[in-house]
Amino acid sequence: MTWQQEGPPTMLGEDLDHRRQWQHDFVVEWHRLSEGCADLEQTANFAIELYALKGNRNPVEVAREEWGGPL
Repeated sequence: MTWQQEGPPTMLGEDLDHRRQWQHDFVVEWHRLSEGCADLEQTANFAIELYALKGNRNPVEVAREEWGGPL
């Protein structure tokens, strides 16, 4: 199943393309999993790498799988 944002993706009134929205959602979930301790720049770079491999999947699920710890 391919991941899709419900409704048009927007941030601060601007439309986002699929890649940026996916990366944003991944970073938000990774930040939650790390309880706010993750380095945002490293996480964003990781999301960019993962999008190339898993961008058709739900970014929240991908973050949880990559985290590998208790959810």
